[in-house]
Amino acid sequence: MARPQPKFTAEQKSEILKAFQEEKREKGYLKIMVLKYKALDGLNSREISERTGFHKDYINRIVGQYKRQGMDAVVARSVARNHAYLSLEEETEFLETFRKRALKGEILDIVDISKALNEHVNREVGLYLVYDMLKRHNWACNVYPRRTKFQGT
Repeated sequence: MARPQPKFTAEQKSEILKAFQEEKREKGYLKIMVLKYKALDGLNSREISERTGFHKDYINRIVGQYKRQGMDAVVARSVARNHAYLSLEEETEFLETFRKRALKGEILDIVDISKALNEHVNREVGLYLVYDMLKRHNWACNVYPRRTKFQGT
């Protein structure tokens, strides 16, 4: 049995249309497009799925999220960083000392940054986490191959 079509008030329809015209991010724009198709065009989930490529359950989730929590919940950016040792602000503060050293012309070693991070969070973290943190903060990382030692014959 098909789901009943949700009812939208005139105020909700105008909010959706305004958000549709103002949204700049692609993901937010597509979510609002789903709401526009539902509220203003009266399409069902299957028809919207054919037009957008979204699964019909995802479309229903977007509509339900809008009905329960409003437009802010639909277009909000997800910045969840599960299991992060430091927040973005704490990472910025942590990297500030290394930034000052780099501005003086010092060449920084990833191992030194890793050791300092290990002490800061009181646990052993992998080098990949340091590289990810530097990438998040737009630091340039030059990775050079290790020198090989040649033995004389």
